[in-house]
Amino acid sequence: MINHLYRLQQCLALLLFCTSAAHSHSKSVADSSSFYQTVRTYVNPVLPGDHPDPTLLKVGDDFYHCGSTFHFNPYLPIYHSKDLVHWQVTSRVLPPAKAAWVTDRPSAGICQGAITYFYGSYWIYFSANGQWFSKASSPAGPWTEPVQVKSNAVTGNLGYDNSIFVDDDGKPYMVIKNGQRVNRLQELGRDGQLTSTVINMDWVNTNLQYSWAEGPVMCKRNGFYYYFPAGDVSGGQYVLRGTALTADSTRWERLGGFFKPVTDPKVGFRRPNHISAPF
Repeated sequence: MINHLYRLQQCLALLLFCTSAAHSHSKSVADSSSFYQTVRTYVNPVLPGDHPDPTLLKVGDDFYHCGSTFHFNPYLPIYHSKDLVHWQVTSRVLPPAKAAWVTDRPSAGICQGAITYFYGSYWIYFSANGQWFSKASSPAGPWTEPVQVKSNAVTGNLGYDNSIFVDDDGKPYMVIKNGQRVNRLQELGRDGQLTSTVINMDWVNTNLQYSWAEGPVMCKRNGFYYYFPAGDVSGGQYVLRGTALTADSTRWERLGGFFKPVTDPKVGFRRPNHISAPF
């Protein structure tokens, strides 16, 4: 698992990539809507602290963020923003009764924190010795008691750092990642559980060209599906494109590295990864 210093940088890559809003060092004002309209620049990190493996959800004019929380920021906090720059915690998914899932050491505890919306509810899928989900009518909660995601021999072990992709027709899929050679998709039913057949994309990393091909996320734009796997601790973010959700590797095009390379030898962090799905 990627260490914390490395994960801290990943969230910065997300915010650099996704943020089109502006932020300036300014005195707080009572009218937040006026503040959002007047800021013109921003300074990274816009969300200081430990926020690895970010996921991002946009509903109307609102953005919601969650990710792996580990021991510095436990209990799966949900962050809310109007402009991707100013953030505040709107709820925490897990109660203190789940303290046993929060391990006080680096890279231990809850992974993933994939927040999404489908079938009229907000859902969050996360890893804590297995895949779990909670749901709510609002990101502000209350969130339901966690339910474990059931697996089977065909699906295989669900691993961790999975994500959720919702297609144009509203159908949700779990983007499954386990080990170096497993990359799969499977539909989710209205009960939040896996259903239908597995779309086996293990060919994505057959030759280990993406190291672990981990933290995969997906989006759809102009009729194309984009599949983003990440490298391991050495970094790197890659992208594949296809016109259908299919296991047929010939229907997918490898587009290579997602971020432009950093050539400055003084820069210590050159290859960001584990991005959220782009907006």
